[in-house]
Amino acid sequence: MKKIIFLAILSILISPAIVNGKLPACTLEIGDTFAGGIVFYLAPGDECHGLVCAPTDQSKDSKWAEADALCQFVRVGGYTNWRLPNLYELSQMYNNLYKAKLGGFTNGYYWSSNEYQQYYAWDMNFANGQKYSSGKGSTGYVRVIRAF
Repeated sequence: MKKIIFLAILSILISPAIVNGKLPACTLEIGDTFAGGIVFYLAPGDECHGLVCAPTDQSKDSKWAEADALCQFVRVGGYTNWRLPNLYELSQMYNNLYKAKLGGFTNGYYWSSNEYQQYYAWDMNFANGQKYSSGKGSTGYVRVIRAF
């Protein structure tokens, strides 16, 4: 009986999660397919959280209001909680996926969720990575994202 208790205590003491007080490291990498999309951002820390974008564009010629409304109807990989990326997230997609030739992005203007004054919203030209404030009536590409 003493041997069983000793072995049980020993197995608890040498458990990696107990020894260093951390959860196992996240094994995901930028560009991996996960949670219905392509990983383009991994949050720092011990847990595995980040952002994925849909594997393909949802539209190539949407006005900003249409792009925003489109998100509520998107169902990709079994998930329905997709949204437009903000400008920072769009930059992460450009830097981490587009530049690495991942994700099948085009050299067009992608909408962000950020507005600029009443009649403008921010978008990014994936041909050069520049950010612009474009009229909400102009058209652009839509690539939705979600957190995991």
